[in-house]
Amino acid sequence: DVVVEVPPKSIPDLQAAGVQIVDYQSNSIQFIAINHNRPLLGQRAIRQAMAYGFNRPNVLEKVFQGKGRLVAGPFSPSSASYSQEVQPLSYSTSVAESLLVAAGYTVLDAEHVRSNAAGQRLAFELTTPRYPSGNEYYTQVFNQFRSDMARIGIQVRQRDLEIDHFRSAVLKDHDFDLAFASVVYDEGQSVAPLFRSTNNKAWALNYVSYNNPDVDHLLDLWDASDNPEEEININLRLLRILRDDCPYLFLWSLNKTAAARSRVRNFATMVTPYSFFDFVNLWYLEE
Repeated sequence: DVVVEVPPKSIPDLQAAGVQIVDYQSNSIQFIAINHNRPLLGQRAIRQAMAYGFNRPNVLEKVFQGKGRLVAGPFSPSSASYSQEVQPLSYSTSVAESLLVAAGYTVLDAEHVRSNAAGQRLAFELTTPRYPSGNEYYTQVFNQFRSDMARIGIQVRQRDLEIDHFRSAVLKDHDFDLAFASVVYDEGQSVAPLFRSTNNKAWALNYVSYNNPDVDHLLDLWDASDNPEEEININLRLLRILRDDCPYLFLWSLNKTAAARSRVRNFATMVTPYSFFDFVNLWYLEE
């Protein structure tokens, strides 16, 4: 009678069949994880260039029908720590190319891939997870990312791994350049596991090996606080740093779509990331 999350490609058929469709904000974000232990990716200018060079608004519209919002950091729009004051880095190939040139990547080879005077090429692998249900959306996002990166002189190849192998390679062994990933953020939850420098170990969440003393300090302040308003202010300061430092290439928070048969009454009363079933007592079936 009710489906909590419907794949986007199935929505038109369900609507045509008269099924109730309700969009709601997700409390998760998607991003491209960047391995800071890779010498080139440890350079902030290269990470920023990727962020400026990836046309994320275009992908959000083409692949996900615009059902979501771009994010500047680890907080979804449904979070109290999300802030309109800190906007995502905007799409600009000119800014991306300027960053790479200033960092010394001025040589273009026959494949239009940039390198520096030492011969270090901007060529990376993007590791993507393969689920039993398929890999359609990751493939579409990857194709656009590869095309956009090629436009600014960065080569990206896909490394497609079955999901268990993906988790082992990324979370356990930290054996990747770039990797598609996501995280669910709940209210009152610290982002310390993602970004604290001491949390860089096998199966821990700082698998990108991020290390920023200013971020560590703010995370310590957050942990010591018991004031929700103060915690939100700390998260705002974190957001500003993380947006500019690009520990990840932050992408978007996708809306989810729920569905219910027409006979389910009061279904659309309230559907949110944190209280999807809070009003289930008000739903009933019309025979």
